[in-house]
Amino acid sequence: MNEHPGDTPPRDPAERGRRIGAGDLPGQPAPDPARTGDGDPQTETTANYDANADLLARQYLNPTILAPTRASFLRRVPANSFIVDIGAGPGRDVAEFRNAGHVVLGIEPSERFVGIANTTGHGPVITGDIRRIPLPSASADAAWIAGSLVHIPKADAPAALAEVRRVVREGATLGIVVKEGSGEYWRTDPSGHRSYVAPYERSELTALLAAAGFAVTSIRQLPDTQRGPRLEVFATAVPIPTTRELT
Repeated sequence: MNEHPGDTPPRDPAERGRRIGAGDLPGQPAPDPARTGDGDPQTETTANYDANADLLARQYLNPTILAPTRASFLRRVPANSFIVDIGAGPGRDVAEFRNAGHVVLGIEPSERFVGIANTTGHGPVITGDIRRIPLPSASADAAWIAGSLVHIPKADAPAALAEVRRVVREGATLGIVVKEGSGEYWRTDPSGHRSYVAPYERSELTALLAAAGFAVTSIRQLPDTQRGPRLEVFATAVPIPTTRELT
């Protein structure tokens, strides 16, 4: 695990909330020069979301979306937990988890979505990237990734999931929803904006999670949507062997 020296998160989730709340949010991480600018799929996909943020927010803020999956996730998370929602969009799930009594922070690359979340009561959400999450190591009790993993290249997925493992404590619950399928491709919407899509097969995602330090406890296919079937995955953060243990 890529530990950051000096990170000593508080044990009490309420104290975490005081340290990581709407009035005291961590800053935006420095961009990775190797993955930003022209040619980075997430950069272009984020631009698509920014360009259509108002329309998409009206669709995404519907609380019935993924409601059964959220309920399953919350049954696996202890009371008063600190949950990080990675790829939070306009904050639908942030608000739902907060209403369930948890301390929540959303991470979202679209600045338009961040603004919408924080001005409509669906925050706190800050600007960030799954590949470089602006949180201390082992600071979260649970992580939620609903639909955002598919917008980065599969070549980046191992490092992204390792970054998620870095910010959650051992034993933390991870909930993921991804498009089911194979390959990687660009999808163009009617307005001409492109979004990058990298769907996953069950075995492929299970192997990636295991390599990052997560043991899958449940995986199932959600009902078909207009964009095809999706996978609902729950996993637990497990100890990561040190280099010495591997030799």
